[in-house]
Amino acid sequence: MPIENLLPVPSSPEHLSRDHFASPTQAPVEPKPPEQWDRAILTAISEVTNRYQIESKIGSGASAEIYRAIDTRIKRFVAIKRYNKETLESSPAESDYLSEFDAISKIAHPNVVCAYDVDDDDEGPFIVFEHLEGINLEQKLSQGPMEANEARHFLVQALEALTAIHEQGFSHLDIKPANFMETPTLRGFSHYTLIDFGRACDASREQKRRESKEQKTLRGSLYYMAPEQFNNEAQDQRTDLYALGAMTYELLTGIKPFDGENPVQVMAAHLTNRVTPIGELLPDLPPGMAPLIMSLITRAPEARPQSAREALRCLLSLSSIQFAPLKLASPFPHLVKTA
Repeated sequence: MPIENLLPVPSSPEHLSRDHFASPTQAPVEPKPPEQWDRAILTAISEVTNRYQIESKIGSGASAEIYRAIDTRIKRFVAIKRYNKETLESSPAESDYLSEFDAISKIAHPNVVCAYDVDDDDEGPFIVFEHLEGINLEQKLSQGPMEANEARHFLVQALEALTAIHEQGFSHLDIKPANFMETPTLRGFSHYTLIDFGRACDASREQKRRESKEQKTLRGSLYYMAPEQFNNEAQDQRTDLYALGAMTYELLTGIKPFDGENPVQVMAAHLTNRVTPIGELLPDLPPGMAPLIMSLITRAPEARPQSAREALRCLLSLSSIQFAPLKLASPFPHLVKTA
């Protein structure tokens, strides 16, 4: 049999349907208008719209509100962060919810909250996060300061989270007690999760923010903001480390390191590095812990540890029972774990 008889016979143009292909003279088939959609399409849309059933409000902020909801498709609790339309319309460059999802969707780490989905509806945009059962550290502070080993346990996990974020090219820029959730584990240890990436940005976005000619407003939590944030200077991972240091100081002492009777005095305390050394308040801290915390809240970014990974390495070089001596130097010293 000739080989040409084994080959399929090509279809002639007259045998092809009009939507088989498109050519410059033949446009693709236009989609049906919504009123002509069949029942299957309408059912699918209904399932998406009604997938998340709101139960209660669990938090609120200047730009968004947080709700506890049930994902009816897979029967689990989730947290819905719904952004205020007014905020997005008034400052889209600063409050773009897609930027938050972009930052957090690139990070997979047990100490960073997980984002499942992003969408919008008639009420505005929202992000679907994992639901965390526990309390935030602002609530925990109301119960009193942490013990040194508990604070060290927290600090290790917080630096793990920041290392994961920073090595993806983002800075959080809103580190504070309310943005860490504490949840119990079966082993009896607390697990800490960093949440709320509404102010996170990468270097490119940060550069655009600094160069913007629009009126600039301070964004962040005044007690934990680094001096460079007040001066509109470059903000990076060292800015996060400053806030974490201020936060850890407060977790250990119950006192904010930079305080005042009004916002101006608080800003001045940051800018002049007016702070009582934590070693004077807690002289019994294990050796090395006080210098490490004070190095994080140094006024000049170049005098702080230069990365979360570096700070974490220094922290882990301190024994969990007896912290090794740590002498401050510039640049921050490379330590060897002691026996």
